[in-house]
Amino acid sequence: MSSVWQTIRRSFVLLTFLWLSAAQAAVPDTPAKGVLYKAQSGERTLYLFGSVHLARESFYPLPDSFEQAYRAADTVVVETDPSDTQAMMQAAPMMVYPGSEKLEQHLRPATWKKLQQQTGGQTAGFQMMRAPVVATALISQLFSSDQFSAAQGIDLYVIRRAREDKKDLQQLESMAFQIQQLVDLSDAEADEMLSQTLDSLRDGSAKRETEQLLTAWVRGDEQKLAQIFAASAARDAGSRKMLKRLLDDRNVTMTEKIEQLVQSGRQVLVVVGAGHLVGARSIPDLLRQRGYRITRVK
Repeated sequence: MSSVWQTIRRSFVLLTFLWLSAAQAAVPDTPAKGVLYKAQSGERTLYLFGSVHLARESFYPLPDSFEQAYRAADTVVVETDPSDTQAMMQAAPMMVYPGSEKLEQHLRPATWKKLQQQTGGQTAGFQMMRAPVVATALISQLFSSDQFSAAQGIDLYVIRRAREDKKDLQQLESMAFQIQQLVDLSDAEADEMLSQTLDSLRDGSAKRETEQLLTAWVRGDEQKLAQIFAASAARDAGSRKMLKRLLDDRNVTMTEKIEQLVQSGRQVLVVVGAGHLVGARSIPDLLRQRGYRITRVK
């Protein structure tokens, strides 16, 4: 069971706007290459760029290949818009327990004690939050610094530019849907996730694994990214099931929406978490199965 929740932690690093960050010591302090694909079918062409959600100033400017794809697009497609404060306010109740329920009531005594030992005075502030949200908050606290911020994240950067340039901005998923992916766990599952997150923070594995993922992205190493996710899925049946839910299943619905936009005659640039663009059953792989010619653009 424990390896399943280690996989959840790794997966959300690249999947959602809540998770990704990095430790400055090990990640290259250079402009990022990222991962960019060109998909063509007949006269239809679209570009897909893998993003990260917390970044730093040194990641910019993005590669010329991205800039060319951006300029050619009349429609920019993102997973969701984290700057939409109204959507966040509407989804916020999903992140807390109802009524007077407290986090402590939903955790095993051993996990609650572990949380108290590792967070000290912060523990009381977590009482209203669902366990998976606490886990993501702790990961974000570990990796946040003055040099890394969501405000400099690739998705927000692209969203701001698209609005300034008056491009059509489309979302593949609602914020509520993404948060639901995080919190839709039983108490036992959420407890295990938080417990494993606390262990990974204590032994340093959370930091090391995130550094590996972000370094591969900065270097534009899609093979390394694919290897990291494949290794997670290969651990056991539970890990494969969880990654299917978080990556494979979402990729199918994302691909369908992307193709609908392309078939409407739009020039599309898709910017989604890099985990959606690498390996088997990724969005490029699904488009290839639908007859698109996929080219890695460097």
